[in-house]
Amino acid sequence: MGNGLPESSCVLKSGFGVGALLQRVIHHRRSRRFLAQWRYSVAMFLGVVLIWSAHRGWFWWALGVSVCGELLQLWAASCLQKHEVFRPCGPYTLVRNPMYCGRFLVILGMVGVAASVYALLAYVAVFIPYVMGRVAREEDKLGERFGKPYRAYLAAVPRFIPVPGRVCRAYGSLFEFHWSLVVRNREHLNLLALVAFYLMVWLSLALEVC
Repeated sequence: MGNGLPESSCVLKSGFGVGALLQRVIHHRRSRRFLAQWRYSVAMFLGVVLIWSAHRGWFWWALGVSVCGELLQLWAASCLQKHEVFRPCGPYTLVRNPMYCGRFLVILGMVGVAASVYALLAYVAVFIPYVMGRVAREEDKLGERFGKPYRAYLAAVPRFIPVPGRVCRAYGSLFEFHWSLVVRNREHLNLLALVAFYLMVWLSLALEVC
């Protein structure tokens, strides 16, 4: 690029409008420090609010979206060897960030149980700028760590949305799944948390009938 900035840093440049403002707020050092320190407490609080606000008519839609997202997260975690080797396989041959794609769907379903379009729009408005900035920082670090092979991967594989019929088999097999990596990446704990959330939602809805 003419300004000398890496491509993945473009999403962090200053700009105008709500999106740019959200990015500046979300990716401010204090905001990131707060999220790192309080993310579990905030997640538990929001989980209780969603369970309390659950709507019966949206339950199965929300569950289906979250299950699809969690299956994608499990698949991505089964192929992820953090900071060890650069060997994209499984969903990483389709998109560079399948874990974030799965997480988006998981939380979208969870927010959806409240049957609030405004809550869904607010979630999307916060999640997308947060992930875009975080992915940009991660890609810069990975580019420095793995060099030319990773830069070639950036050029060959889309960031979030797969291209129909396009699988980059040069990096690894699409059909891979390693449960040992799921456990190492602690994705099984996220699965258990999701199951617990929807069980509590179901119980809350069942008690309303009694």
